Amino acid sequence: MKIPITFRNCIRFAAVLCTALSCNIKPAQNRGVSPATRNRTVVLHLNPAPGSILRYDINNESEMKMELNGTEVNNVNQSTFGVDYTIGKDSLGNFLFQVRYDKIHIHSKNGEAESDMDAANSAFSMNPAERMLGALKEARIRAVISPLGEVKSVSGYKELTEKILTSLNSADANTRNMGRQQWEQMFGEEAMKASLGQLFRIFPDSAIQVGDKWTMDSKQRAQFNLNLKSVYTLKDIEDNLATIECAGKITSDSAVSNIMGNSVTAILKGKQKGVYQIDSGTGMLIKSRMENEIKGTIEMMGRIIPIALDNTITVTRQ
Repeated sequence: MKIPITFRNCIRFAAVLCTALSCNIKPAQNRGVSPATRNRTVVLHLNPAPGSILRYDINNESEMKMELNGTEVNNVNQSTFGVDYTIGKDSLGNFLFQVRYDKIHIHSKNGEAESDMDAANSAFSMNPAERMLGALKEARIRAVISPLGEVKSVSGYKELTEKILTSLNSADANTRNMGRQQWEQMFGEEAMKASLGQLFRIFPDSAIQVGDKWTMDSKQRAQFNLNLKSVYTLKDIEDNLATIECAGKITSDSAVSNIMGNSVTAILKGKQKGVYQIDSGTGMLIKSRMENEIKGTIEMMGRIIPIALDNTITVTRQ
């Protein structure tokens, strides 16, 4: 089943994330900070107290520009998530995160057309997508995360997917398969790992001082095949507040992705920059802001489609 090239189909193709799989510490350079702060050595890793419950507000704003059939299409999306994390610990020293969505609101504008979806309205909504968000709000996702912030596993999403597909109430196999693929791209295991990785996978693997840098390389295999190289710098640490800056590059590889039944090849390049504030005692994020810019083309069904995406994600602990 082939899906026509429309903005609604293409908007799901954009994916930006900042995760980390390996790191390399570089020695500190000349730093304009006090000697006491400059010489302080810290080990940054996750160490939250088991039983603690932390609440975060996550805001995502993106603007995508595409050229379809000679016409420029401009789409703006804004989403707000309220997420609670209940934290435990296993016998191997990993942390167990119970994830619960408390608030989900998504607003989109495509030209003059606007849509608004709120999980709070799902019980009475006639919009299938809004009802799907309500199911996500009721879900209980479980994640296992190492002290270095590596997301080892995520569970609960498969049960959620089956519940979502059941809610579609469609006997058509193609419709159900398409719904499954779209949902898993947005909220499946890889999407969940990416979301958690943005919050927690930023730590070096050894002790550092203010001014030290470490690099992290990662590969994303969700919608597009993207390679990311990020450089983190410990800019400051005062009391228990560590400030970390991030700058990096985003590139796509030549592998073909299968999106909604279509083979898609992306040629994309971009850059990222951000700042994190971390509780150095627990390793938990206090707030962050990440900005991404990506430009390039996607090839789908024999067409070359220019694309540009600007994305800003802010996270605040409540």
